[in-house]
Amino acid sequence: MASKLKVDEIEVASASTVKLNSTLAVDTIKDASATNTLVEQSGADWKWGSGVPSSTILQIVQSTKSDTASSTSASFVDIVGTDQAGSGSVWCCKITPSATSSKILVNFSINFGGEAGGFSPQFQMFRDSTQIYMGDERSDRTRSWIGGLQYHDLSMQNVHAMYLDSPSSTSELLYKAKYRTETTAYEIHVNKNETDSDTSQYFTTFSNIMLMEIAG
Repeated sequence: MASKLKVDEIEVASASTVKLNSTLAVDTIKDASATNTLVEQSGADWKWGSGVPSSTILQIVQSTKSDTASSTSASFVDIVGTDQAGSGSVWCCKITPSATSSKILVNFSINFGGEAGGFSPQFQMFRDSTQIYMGDERSDRTRSWIGGLQYHDLSMQNVHAMYLDSPSSTSELLYKAKYRTETTAYEIHVNKNETDSDTSQYFTTFSNIMLMEIAG
């Protein structure tokens, strides 16, 4: 890859240090062996190379949800919404890893409410169509991310998850949650409680999905 070095002066400050009194213009930075690229220019942007240190954060994306969604389904269904670009009809967050060795740090925070009566809503987490972040299989129990009890129409709960996923992919990945209510006699809501009266005593809430690509 051709580069051009333009400087006014190079002064050797010590046996291992070079002092520049001007601008150093490059399009690629490699390690001392000149075999591993740390960072390189890609058009008007810069991107990390294959030689970036392990555990470096390579990119962060977030999909927020400030509106509401509701369901009476006793089977797991998608939460209505969009991706971080405002596209689609499913609340999700998409990321394209730069290397198959990368890991994805997945963060979910969801506020939910529902009808009183002690019903048990449940959530599952997915990467594309693959369920992740779940308990072991034990007899007839449902493998879920989390479940809870809802005792009051006015109350809300927050479910949070942090999970380091290893997708081994450089294709676009879609992360989302699914939810279900205990029976169709109960309704579950995202970002609101069951009563949700239009007065200042009630409130709106906010949920989000954040994804971080971590160098492997």
